[in-house]
Amino acid sequence: MKVQAKDAAGNVSGYSAYKSISVDTVGPGAVTINTPASPSNDTTPTFTWNNIESGATYRVRLSSNNGSSYGSYSSYSANTSYTPALSATSGTSYKIQVQARDSLGNAGSVATSGTYTLDTVAPSTPSLSGPSGAIASTSATYTASSSGASQYRFVGGEETSNEDVLQNWSTSRTYNKTGLSHGDNWHVRVQAKDAAGNVSGYSAYKSISVDAVGPGAVTINTPA
Repeated sequence: MKVQAKDAAGNVSGYSAYKSISVDTVGPGAVTINTPASPSNDTTPTFTWNNIESGATYRVRLSSNNGSSYGSYSSYSANTSYTPALSATSGTSYKIQVQARDSLGNAGSVATSGTYTLDTVAPSTPSLSGPSGAIASTSATYTASSSGASQYRFVGGEETSNEDVLQNWSTSRTYNKTGLSHGDNWHVRVQAKDAAGNVSGYSAYKSISVDAVGPGAVTINTPA
């Protein structure tokens, strides 16, 4: 629109400059939320989302019961990430909701994240089966077992005070030691890790001594 004026004598002014408006009463669409991988033992996971449009601001709220209910919304801000400080209660499943608002104040659709499950409990200390004590073989096979474990790490060597990583984190529960020689003294132990990254304590040692040489010949006393 534009406007002109007229005085009491009937003199008419020129027109003012135009004032133009565009009516926008529709809020922005829903953002796409990137949910951190889980289960995880990270108590400060970061959720992120896309910037839906220039000038948009966002508010977020957290659920600690997998979306059955949510806490209060935060204030609107330009942040496109959210890092909650979670309770260390293992097994809790979290979700967040994010709502965008455009520069005119129109609120958009609410987006809901996927589930983030917190797991802070380590798997059980693994048991280790295999030979111990004196053995006649130059090889030995050991098998680990732990409730809740997804990976295992075997360490050992000739001295317990100077261990080597024999087999780093792997889904294999078995380690096969080869290349032993007569007179070798050797030990092994294992620890477990679950899918969330929680690490167990070590198993008890399995120690072996290799005796791979038979006895000497006897002396036979022959009757006269």
